Amino acid sequence: AEPAADLDIRLAAARGPHAIVDTVERWRAATRPTPRIGRAIDPRVAEAATRLREAHTAAPPDRPLSAGERRHLDGLERELRTLTWTVATQVTPEAVTVPTSRIRSAAKERSSTVVVTLRIGDRVVAVVLGAGPTALVDLGPANQLARLVAGVHADLSARASMGRAHPLFGAVRASLAARLQELSDAVVLPLGEL
Repeated sequence: AEPAADLDIRLAAARGPHAIVDTVERWRAATRPTPRIGRAIDPRVAEAATRLREAHTAAPPDRPLSAGERRHLDGLERELRTLTWTVATQVTPEAVTVPTSRIRSAAKERSSTVVVTLRIGDRVVAVVLGAGPTALVDLGPANQLARLVAGVHADLSARASMGRAHPLFGAVRASLAARLQELSDAVVLPLGEL
C-alpha cells in the first residue's frame, strides 16, 4: 500500500493542503494499526520502578558501572518494561476519517492549531490548520530529518546510561544540545513563524 499511498498523496499535493489532509486521513483509516500495546495496571509496576530507582541512586556517580552492575540495572529495566507494556487494547472495527473542514473548525473553536506532518516523496511537509489560513510548510528532506531524530535518540540513550562523572558526559550533553537545536531549527522554527 505504501507506493499507492505515496502516489495518492503526491497527486493530492497538486490540489492543495486540504486535499493532502483528506488523502492522509483516508490512508490512515485504510492502514489502521494492529491492536496497540498498553500499560498494565499492576502493583508490581510500582515495586519494580522503586527497585530500579534505588539501584540508580545507589550507583556510584564517580566511576562507570561495572559489568555486573550494568547487567543488574539492565535486568531491572527489562523487568519494568515487561510489566508496563504487556496488555493489548482493542482497535475499533470501523475505520473513521475526519474531513479537513471538521478538523479546522474544531481547531478554530478551541483557538488551537492542528499540524499534520507527512512525507511526500523525499520531503517532509506539515499542513497547518487553525484560525489563520491553511498553510503547507516544507520541513526539509526526510532523510536529513530522520538522521537528526536518530542522532537525538542516540544522544539521549547515551546520556541516560552515564552519570555526571563519566568522562564523556560533557561531550554527549553538548552533542545532544546541538542536535536538538538543529531539529528545532528544521521543524519548530518554520512552524513557529505561522
